[in-house]
Amino acid sequence: MLALYLISGPGAHALGLYYLPLPTVAHETGMPIEQVRIGIAKLCEIGFCLYDDESEVVFVMNMARFQIGERLEKKDNNVTWVWREMEKLRGLPFFDLLIEMYGERYQVADYFKSEGCSEPLRSIETETGDLETERNTETQNGNGHTNGEGVTRGNPVRKGKTTLQVVEQQVPSPDSEALKAQRVLEDRRAMSRKLS
Repeated sequence: MLALYLISGPGAHALGLYYLPLPTVAHETGMPIEQVRIGIAKLCEIGFCLYDDESEVVFVMNMARFQIGERLEKKDNNVTWVWREMEKLRGLPFFDLLIEMYGERYQVADYFKSEGCSEPLRSIETETGDLETERNTETQNGNGHTNGEGVTRGNPVRKGKTTLQVVEQQVPSPDSEALKAQRVLEDRRAMSRKLS
């Protein structure tokens, strides 16, 4: 049950490395916390996952293989997504192991091997467009946002004024949220069938 929870729980990540406090697992599975600790320890013993008690981070070893695939070609659009997601995970326990296991397979190893490198690989830049140009354009336009949803660094209309600008966010329609939830559920069911 715990293994299924680790690959399909609400906090699970396709790369297998994510924050997972044991009290949350106990609450969401209905298991006593001691039973969760024992179960996680057994899963670690058999090599299914690794768990760091101090930071409450889990690494499900083969999660990326099942969620993303064995390998990605350089031209695959998922390479950019993997790179961005791995960048978010930098600094977590087991990050180096994640890079060791999947960096070469997913065409991002060179970027993460060069510590301190602040720019993405040239191949990633060209696939997603020139990232620096995009950032500069957003800043010049007054957007300054990173994900396009309701964040602004100033009001281009009222330069020099100190009042706040209200930015309306686009709220997804209930239909799109239902479709998204349905897709997630279907993906989890497919994963459960693969593991069975």
